[in-house]
Formats: sequence, C-alpha cells, structure tokens
Amino acid sequence: MRRIAFVLTVFVGPALLLVPHALAQTSQPTPEQLKAANAKFTACQNKAVATKVGPKDRRAFMKSCLAGS
Repeated sequence: MRRIAFVLTVFVGPALLLVPHALAQTSQPTPEQLKAANAKFTACQNKAVATKVGPKDRRAFMKSCLAGS
C-alpha cells in the first residue's frame, strides 16, 4: 500500500498538475488562418513553377517565399 501511495504521489500527482497547463498552451489555427496559409503556399508554388525552379532548389525557394523574403 505504501508503494502505491508513493508512486501516486511522486509520479502521477505532478503529471496531473502539468497536463492541463500543457494542453492550454496549444491552440488550433482558425479556418481563416488555414485559408491564408494555403493561399500563400499556393502562390509560392505557382511562382516556383513559373520561374522553373528545379526540384533540388525547390525547398529553399519555398522556404524563402513563405518567409516573405
């Protein structure tokens, strides 16, 4: 019985205190944010296709385009 109480006190107790705090910090993007991100990605993809960026350079191009630089 002491072991069970010890395990609950040491391991489960702090975990129960931290889980709601960790869940509260994560937020889901709104539909408007998703649409904006999708539109920006599509614009960058179209720009990459139009400028004929090769597959090897595509990732770097997309990163810089999405970052806005």
